[in-house]
This record gives sequence, structure tokens and C-alpha cells, in this order.
Amino acid sequence: METLVSRTIDKNDLSKISFIKNDVLLDENDALIRLQKLNKALILGNLHKTSVKIEFMNAEGELLNTVGTVWAVTEKNVLLKKNYHIPIKSIVKVAI
Repeated sequence: METLVSRTIDKNDLSKISFIKNDVLLDENDALIRLQKLNKALILGNLHKTSVKIEFMNAEGELLNTVGTVWAVTEKNVLLKKNYHIPIKSIVKVAI
């Protein structure tokens, strides 16, 4: 199986991204782990101003990543510093 390598983008470019519509994670357990990591990233961001690497899929199926401080996790989105957001269903991996 081929391993995809993500392309790094600046979080300031997130507003230019069209995100994938369907959840990239098909397994419920993987989705639960993703949410747990996002909540841990939220704690690290709010208490220690620690940035995390987030890998996500755009609408074209390209794997991208960005580094930022998680300020909030809503039902549908992850909000980064400076009010940038990434839909949770497009997030493949959170590296803490």
C-alpha cells in the first residue's frame, strides 16, 4: 500500500482551502481517537500555548498539514489561533 505524504501549508492559507465533504475516517474507533487527540490538543493550546500538527484532506483528495494552536473544538470544527478553522471530518491525524 502506498503511503501518502502530506504537503505543509501555512495556517494563514486555510481560508483558501476547499475541504472534503465526507468523513475521511470510516472506522468509528479511529474517529473517537481523533476526537480525543483534538481535545488533548485543546488543553495543550489553552494551558501551554502548544502548537500541534494537523493532517487533513482537501476536496481534491490531497493530503495537507498545518501547524497551529487549537483554541476550540466544536461539534464540527477545530478552531485555531487567529480564528482559522478545519472541519473535523476532514482531519486524518493529529500529531501532539
